[in-house]
Formats: sequence, C-alpha cells, structure tokens
Amino acid sequence: MLGNVEEQYDQALKNIIDIVISEGGRSTDIARISIFLVEKPDGSRIRESNNKYFPSGPPAMSWLYVAGLFRPDVKVEIEGIAAID
Repeated sequence: MLGNVEEQYDQALKNIIDIVISEGGRSTDIARISIFLVEKPDGSRIRESNNKYFPSGPPAMSWLYVAGLFRPDVKVEIEGIAAID
C-alpha cells in the first residue's frame, strides 16, 4: 500500500480511470466521485492529481473525513459513478 494520503489519492483516481477506460469510457464519463479520507491532504498535490486525471475539470466531488477505513494503512477510499454509452 502506498504511504501517504496524497499518493493513495492519486493511485485511487488512476484505478478508477483505468476501470472506466477498460469499459470503453474516458475520464469525462465520470459523473461523480465520493472521497473518504482519514486525514487532510495537501491541497496542491490533490489539485495536481485532479489536473492529471481530469484535464477538462473534475466531476462533482464529495469529501468525507472518517475515523478509519478497513485497514490502518488505508488512508483514502474513492467511489465513482460513470455513465458510459
């Protein structure tokens, strides 16, 4: 598992994009994501990841801070909703 919250955020976005692409979509097909975090990330690094994976602008986002996730080393979980033709 990746170490810090920013690296985990970047990897989670990559995973979501990869899944959408594998189904014939692209990042603009993602309508919304919900981000669950156990700590506050560095905003500039989050913006870098968003710009990398969503060059046309990110989808609607909900940011939720939680006490913990399913394992202590997991700092970020992201759920995404995409509409692919």
